[in-house]
Amino acid sequence: MAAANAQWSVVVLHPDNAAASQCFGGGGGQQVGTAGSEYWQNACTWDGSSSSWVSLHPIGASYSRAVVTDGTTQAGWLAFDGGTMRASIWHGTPVSWRDITPSNAVWGQVTGMSNGRQVGSAAIVSDHGYSAHAGVWSGTAESWVDLHPLGASISQGYAIKGHNQVGYFKSNDNNGNFHAALWHDTAASCIDLHPAGATSSVALGVSEDQQVGGLWFGSEWRGVLWNGTADSWIDLTPIGATWAQPNSVDSGFQVGVTLMGSQRHASLWQGSACSWLDLGSFLPPQLDNSEANSIWREGDTLYVAGTAWSADAVAGQAVMWVHEIPTPSSGTLLLLASVLGLRPRRRKHLGLSPRQTLNARTS
Repeated sequence: MAAANAQWSVVVLHPDNAAASQCFGGGGGQQVGTAGSEYWQNACTWDGSSSSWVSLHPIGASYSRAVVTDGTTQAGWLAFDGGTMRASIWHGTPVSWRDITPSNAVWGQVTGMSNGRQVGSAAIVSDHGYSAHAGVWSGTAESWVDLHPLGASISQGYAIKGHNQVGYFKSNDNNGNFHAALWHDTAASCIDLHPAGATSSVALGVSEDQQVGGLWFGSEWRGVLWNGTADSWIDLTPIGATWAQPNSVDSGFQVGVTLMGSQRHASLWQGSACSWLDLGSFLPPQLDNSEANSIWREGDTLYVAGTAWSADAVAGQAVMWVHEIPTPSSGTLLLLASVLGLRPRRRKHLGLSPRQTLNARTS
């Protein structure tokens, strides 16, 4: 099912036989996420429609989640009955599943992928037990490269683009608080993106030259954009919003979720708080809460993966927003300005907090 409005269209990917579904990412003409029961959802792919749903769930697994794809390879994590989370890649079928958890790790998860390389975290065993370490792979367990900064107690990688990776680290030097981090393929390259005055911060998405995430200023969670340094941060939280959290960035656009009044809005920005666009306003009327998980570009088309809910439902539905980018001209600039200036309709709130949004990415 699709709905169109102001150059944006929405494809509802939710399979007819599923009680719940979520879309986390896409690329190469394919989308990935989960579908299944309200409480047990399994990794799957789509090719642009709800009827194209294909399960990636291996026999014997208790749960699985695919979060990224390039159209050929899918990545995420799963667990078998009574087992721990395993960093995982697939090639389009359940039997193609491969465990890429490092041999010296208790568990692992893949949260991002770019150009055949994956980013995520693994619980690395040491003389003192084990702790989560950010790291990158090149498709095999043996290719694991540890990004854990010197002196950190834990670290997590969330997204990768080329030779850029983002996430966070925690150490005694930062009073045990999370600090957003940017890496360039090695642990020694870690750049602390944490702004002065913030309590905690985390980077969730990355492009060639931008990073996005969120941070705490006192009791306020703010959605932010960086350009490679801690002092480059820009607050993307729109006026009137309780909080905001961008989750992904590509081609100068940022997407995520904003709480306006009592409602969650899937959101798009173009580098500033005043550019905020409510993507939820393009959804069918029965889907009145939403969040955007990732954005990617294929040719002259922008795609946004996300999840939407009806007011009376706990379980979500996988959705994808699509926007054709006009060829550059003076008319294009006027059109983009008009699209970004649209005002959203008001809806009800599901009651999830920014912390729950962040936790959902690692559960």
